[in-house]
Amino acid sequence: MEEQIIVPCLGRPMTLGMLYDCRSDTSIPGVTLWDNNTLSNNTSIQHSEFSDFNVTADDSIENKAHLLNIKAGLKLSFIGGLVKVEGAAKYLDNNRSSANQARVVFKYSCKSSIEKLTMDHLNTDNIRYRDVFNNGIATHVVTAIEYGADAIFVFDRKESSSESCRKVEGKLEVSLAKIPAMSKTDA
Repeated sequence: MEEQIIVPCLGRPMTLGMLYDCRSDTSIPGVTLWDNNTLSNNTSIQHSEFSDFNVTADDSIENKAHLLNIKAGLKLSFIGGLVKVEGAAKYLDNNRSSANQARVVFKYSCKSSIEKLTMDHLNTDNIRYRDVFNNGIATHVVTAIEYGADAIFVFDRKESSSESCRKVEGKLEVSLAKIPAMSKTDA
């Protein structure tokens, strides 16, 4: 039995019960093991509001992948052009245009709820579409979806030298790090 994997959607549509192939990092829409009624009757929702932020001047692909919680395999798929990213993940494609460009990135994340399959329906008698096992199109089933959003704000400014870029980036990082604290005192 395969172990659990956690995959960022990166703008790709995912639904509970959907099949997923980790070999090619692709979701298989429209194909499930169970019918819609079984899926909807065996779903639970947990509300879990959470928010966080991160400020960085590091523009490396490693740092970008870290900010977006992208693991090595998916990062390689992106670098190799196998995965098209959407939403906040388009930040992976956003690069400095010159060495004299000061750049600071502010990432805001929020999570609202988790929708899970309860697993009460896993009895083999409840599987409606057994042919899925025989055709080998998938390695996993989507059993949970965490709802939330990431917003990436990129602040760029052209400078006359790389030294002034570092100064501007330092000042921007300090200023941006104050934003979440200010919003908490205003609430």
